[in-house]
Amino acid sequence: MSAKNNEQVSIAELLKGKKVPILVLDQRWHKLFPGGVKPAHIAAIEENLNALLKEQGKLVNEIKDLKKAKKKLMDMLDKLDVSDKHYDRKYQDMQDRLDTLYD
Repeated sequence: MSAKNNEQVSIAELLKGKKVPILVLDQRWHKLFPGGVKPAHIAAIEENLNALLKEQGKLVNEIKDLKKAKKKLMDMLDKLDVSDKHYDRKYQDMQDRLDTLYD
């Protein structure tokens, strides 16, 4: 095993279980580069990370919306009157809508 691999393993072990801030969101990270000029490979990685963070934010919002929709449909299912002559059709419609939330 090379020294570089040993160093990477050691860093990984040191960071394991630790809460490390995302660098591109930390102002101290940006202060490391005078005049805001970063090497091309760092700028590319930073750009990729920003895109991933944006995607994560969208997915978190989508999950919240799906949970709200699921709760609303589940509440509607619970309140559905069994004596309603269209009960089966309404129940199936709501169940189908619930199923599409997971597709």
